[in-house]
Amino acid sequence: MGKQVGNAVTRNTVKRRLRALMASRLSALPGGSDVVLRALPPAARRSSVELGHDLDLVLERLSQTRTPS
Repeated sequence: MGKQVGNAVTRNTVKRRLRALMASRLSALPGGSDVVLRALPPAARRSSVELGHDLDLVLERLSQTRTPS
């Protein structure tokens, strides 16, 4: 997470919130999936509910574009 997100305290707060939110969504991913989350500066100003909604949107988009292997 880059310094654009905020100072160290803000970056760590955003990181902890994203980890907690993603932990409850891991079961929706196929086994063996690797996930990389990149927080952009607006993430520091979003509530956990808003971040959760954003994650849900991204995961939905991924499920629609996933190609069968």
